[in-house]
Amino acid sequence: AYAVRAEIGADDDVTQLSERELECLTWAALGRTDVEIGTMIHRSPTTARFHIDNAVRKLGARNRTQAVA
Repeated sequence: AYAVRAEIGADDDVTQLSERELECLTWAALGRTDVEIGTMIHRSPTTARFHIDNAVRKLGARNRTQAVA
């Protein structure tokens, strides 16, 4: 399943995540909260959530959990 996803991602013209969106999503994947992520990136929890929400939207995911998966 992962190989198929990698091939699809490599072939499609998919909207790229920004470095900040990827960073925040990675922290979320590791179980960090918006408050913790905000602290780590020296921004507010609201800003951390904004970046995660953008990543969710760009990936076409339904929510944070699906985006992380």
